[in-house]
Amino acid sequence: MLQAADKPRRGALDGRGKLTQAGLLDWIHYTLDICLDQIQFMAPQLSVQGMHGRITGALAFEESTLRSGVRREALLPLHYLFMARGELSRAEFKLMTGLGERVATDLLSALLTQGFVASDTPYGKLRFAIPRHALRFYFPALWPEAEQDEAVLQQARQHLPTADRPKSARRVPRRSATRRG
Repeated sequence: MLQAADKPRRGALDGRGKLTQAGLLDWIHYTLDICLDQIQFMAPQLSVQGMHGRITGALAFEESTLRSGVRREALLPLHYLFMARGELSRAEFKLMTGLGERVATDLLSALLTQGFVASDTPYGKLRFAIPRHALRFYFPALWPEAEQDEAVLQQARQHLPTADRPKSARRVPRRSATRRG
């Protein structure tokens, strides 16, 4: 298709230069048709309008099943960050949760650890992030195999020597509560 745009003119009425204008127009129409097709395919896959419900699902799963310290009260600030595509200060984020200072700080720490928000510095502004394990909630039609990929990564990490594992995957032996004297 693109090669046809570089062919010589197809007669006196085919553009002004040495190359065919009709071939170039055919290529432009083809390219725009592909772009429109991709937009029509991806729009329902991403379904930005339904993100509020999908964030709710990810937080509910995290709170009830994984029990990582993530709470549903993070919904409003997370949805705001997603829709605004901007940043919030940590104080603004905590205020939007409606929780007390200490509980909101713990929640924010859990969200950072789990990858729901990101920051460039330890006290910097927060931006929306998508943790790998939440892909199945955020974009279920786009990435249904995310859970399988995560399981493969977990299995691979278990076979690494302890020093090579990420800190979150290391197992620390627990000491017994009683002391021997």
